This record gives sequence, C-alpha cells and structure tokens, in this order.
Amino acid sequence: ALAQAKAQGYAEADPTADVEGYDAAAKAALLSSLAFHTQLRGDQVYREGITEITPDDILAAHDMDCVVKLLAVCQAGPDGISARVHPALVPATHPLGSVSGAFNAVFIEAREAGRLMFLGPGAGGSPTASAVMGDLVTVARNL
Repeated sequence: ALAQAKAQGYAEADPTADVEGYDAAAKAALLSSLAFHTQLRGDQVYREGITEITPDDILAAHDMDCVVKLLAVCQAGPDGISARVHPALVPATHPLGSVSGAFNAVFIEAREAGRLMFLGPGAGGSPTASAVMGDLVTVARNL
C-alpha cells in the first residue's frame, strides 16, 4: 500500500512522518489549539504509528466488521485537553470507516451540533498547493 501511495504521489519519499503519526500529531495539536482555545504542541500529543500493524491485524479487524485507522483524537474533559494519535479499530459502519485513499476526515461530536464530518483530499500535489496558498493568504492578511 505504501509503495502504491508513493507511486501515486500521495506519500512522501520518506513516509516516516505519516506512518509513525508525527504528521497527525502536529495536526491534532493544531486542531486542539483551535477547537479548545489552548496552546498544544505536537510533542505534547501521545503518538503511536502504524508500523506494528500486521496483515493478520487487518484480517482480524475485517472479521469483526471493522477497519484499522490511524486516528488523531482530541478531547476536552474534566481533567483538561487531551490529544493522542494511535491505530484504532473503527466499525465499518461508522462514517470514518469509509474514508479511504488519500482522503482525510475530521469527525466532530458536539453537544449543540451533534455529529459532523468534514472530508477532503489530504495528499497529493493539488491539495498541498491549495493548503500552501491558503497559508500565504492568511500571512498576507495578517501583515
């Protein structure tokens, strides 16, 4: 799967940041900071990658009608803000269970809004260029 992602331009030449969860941890820190109005750094996010997941793990998940996903979970609770990145079993019937390929999703559960999911391309030339342009526009507006 990794070789295929590289061939399609979705994976970096060195995919360590993706498969070890470093990229997801940085995104979790950013999302937590925005959602919960706090400062959280990527190195403060518990991180576990997917390199220890085996084909047998994937088959076992399938037998349980689940899929294995690398999740970034951000929560506000009575003890404060927590953020973590780790592989997890996700029921195939859950909206996150159908996210595949180069797509990323953000699933939100909120008291007032209920369950919301935002889905979009998370890798490849065009999404990356779009994100960079968005960042440049933000910087230009704040000069």
